[in-house]
Parts: sequence; C-alpha cells; structure tokens
Amino acid sequence: MARAFIRRRYRKDPASGKRRLAGFEVEWRDANGKRRRKLHDTHAAAAAHRDQLNAPKTEPAPGQPVGDQTVEKAGEAWIERVKADGRARVTWTKYDQRLKRHIAPLMVAARDGEEPRRFGDYKLAELSTPLIVRFKTELQKAGRSPAMVQKVMADLRMMLKSAELVGEITSNVAAPVRAKRGERHKEPVAIPTPEQVRTILGALEGETVTFGQAWITMAAMTGMRPGEMRALAWPKVHLDATPPYVEVAAAADDKGVIGPPKSKAGYRKIPLSPRLVVLLRKWKLRCPKSGDRQLVFPTSAGHVYSLSNIHNRIWRPLLKALHSDELPFIRVLPAIDPDTKEHLWEPLFTPYALRHWYASYLIQERGKNPKQVQRLMGHENIELTFQIYGHLWADPEDDAAVAAGLDELLAVRRA
Repeated sequence: MARAFIRRRYRKDPASGKRRLAGFEVEWRDANGKRRRKLHDTHAAAAAHRDQLNAPKTEPAPGQPVGDQTVEKAGEAWIERVKADGRARVTWTKYDQRLKRHIAPLMVAARDGEEPRRFGDYKLAELSTPLIVRFKTELQKAGRSPAMVQKVMADLRMMLKSAELVGEITSNVAAPVRAKRGERHKEPVAIPTPEQVRTILGALEGETVTFGQAWITMAAMTGMRPGEMRALAWPKVHLDATPPYVEVAAAADDKGVIGPPKSKAGYRKIPLSPRLVVLLRKWKLRCPKSGDRQLVFPTSAGHVYSLSNIHNRIWRPLLKALHSDELPFIRVLPAIDPDTKEHLWEPLFTPYALRHWYASYLIQERGKNPKQVQRLMGHENIELTFQIYGHLWADPEDDAAVAAGLDELLAVRRA
C-alpha cells in the first residue's frame, strides 16, 4: 500500500474572492488500491491520521503458507485494514455485518455430490472461480434480494483483492463473478408534492422556532442527507456570506459518530434561501449548546440527535395530524393494533423524502441540468443521479413535438 501524505488545500472565499487555506488533506490508497482523501482542520490532526495510516500493518505469520488463511479470518483481517485506512464507521460496520450474516455462515458444496461446508471455513487456497459461482448461486437460493447479492459479491471481491495485495493469495478468483442488482423495474422514489411540503412547513410555523421546524425546513430547502444535517456545525453555516450558503463537510452515522461525508462528492456548498436564513438566525438563538462541536441540530444535552427520535417524535405525529382524505400523508393498513383497536398506519414517505423533493424542485421547477443536480445533491457519479431521478426529466409534450418534427423534417417538398 502506498504511503499516506499531506497536502495543503485552498478554496476561494465567496465574499472576497481570495484564496484561503481550507485545511490539510491526507491522501492514501486503501486496502483495495483505491485512492482516498480526507480533509482536516489542523496540521496536527492530519499528521496523526497520516501516521496511523503509515503504521506497519499485520502481515501473515512468517512461514505460513499462502492461502492457508480461512475465508472468515481473511474477511476479519480485511475489515481491520479498512478501519485502519480511515474509512467511515458506517462503511466497515456494513462490511462486518455482511461477512457475519451472509458470507461466513452460508453452506456451499465445493463440487456436486460433496457435503456442503460453511463458506467461512474454506481456506483461501481452496477457492476457485467455479466455487465462487456456486457461492453466488447459494446466496440466490437462500432468498437474498438481488441488491444484497450484489453487495455481498462486491464485498467478497474487495476482500480477496485485499488478500492478494498483502500476499495471502496470488490471484483474486472472485474478480470475474458479478451479480446484477435486478432493478430493471424498480418503482420511482416516493416524492411529496409541493402542496404537501407547503402544508408541512406551514403547520410548523409558530411564535418561536422549534427543533422540528428548523430541521424539516432545512431538509426541504437544502436537500441535505439526514446524516449530514445531524453532523452540521454552525461554523459551516455562512448566513452573512453573499449569497448565504451551507458547507457540507461531515456526516453522522447511525451511532452518532461524526466522520467524513458519504463520498468525496459529499463535500459541497448549497445556497440558502432568504426565508431559511431568517429561520436559522432565530434557531441559532434557541439552539442548545453542544460544546466545541457547535452542532446546529443537537439534543437538549448537546449530543448528536438520533434519526429514529426525529422520525418517531416529530415526523410521524406531524404527518398523522395533517392527514386528510383531500391531502393524504399516511397509509392506513388492514391490520388492527391490539391495544388501541385502531388500524395500524405508516407515513407515505420518510423524512428522507424531503431530499427527493428538493431534487425534484431543481429538475422540474428550476430546470437544472443533470450535472448541477448531481453537484448539489452530492452524488458521486451522474449514473446515480439518473438512476434515482431520471424519470423526472421526462417531458411527454416535448416527446410529442419530437415526433411531429420528424414529419416536418422529412416532408416531401413540392415545387
């Protein structure tokens, strides 16, 4: 693995137009050979990160034959290398879950007629491309979804690639084996209508700004991911800039641990509307203190807010109170609650749908081109933008005009 190093990063100040030091960036290659970067506020923090990455990694014991490691042990060693590479906690915990739940315990026979064995007990030297194909087939037979099969196979390829880089095996036999996600007929994401969003924001207005009003309004008017909002700090909210903007530079995982955004594209600036600027100024006066972290949306004790609490304490009660036959916000289920004797229900959309609504606003109301939408949404590649929101660019009237234009273009000209 190439050694990590530090470089200074500069950004142009929107107000003065001058270059200013943005921080100290550590660059390295991870266990899969992919280039990674992380920006730190101080040189000391960057140096500590660099030294951690450059520290000697655990190698196979001297004299241990190549491929003598089991799949399960090799997976655990790979995850340790991923953690040492500075990857986000939410990333390596998912790797660990899939290793323990889907890779190691799966029963796979090496050949027809042989007794199935636990895949985690296979030694790396026993693996072959046909055996990896059998592993994928058993995953599918076990009822894993196409999306999960694709993720597990990607994990297995990365794990064996990492083992190859550290000399545990001589080749990655899983490299040729791929799995399709199976999203050919996937339903479009659920997006609230402008009327529904207006109703939600209107219901939150009052004499004083509440956490719920500030959170939901911010989500709807910036399209930030919930994890990015939970990690947002006041120094990154530039209310006095021209124009005002919020700088996304961190994200919180499901355990409340703050780290880098989901990808390099997650580092971005999002403009703030005048209405949102006024609201945030009021909220800043009432916002609970959170010490040095200066969180914009902390708990009353100053900790990172749990997304489940936002959903259960703010979002669900709000949508149930606003629901009506004319403007629905919830879906009533056939099942009956044994305690209340009422029908169970679920929201028509989650708080994440406000991010989808912001994207739909950019596309349908503002006519933004795909690259602008990709940048503002923080997508790593344009394919992801089209995969989620491609249907919003559809224009039936323009399609009809295209067809009519063919007749006009190819019409026979008569003298």
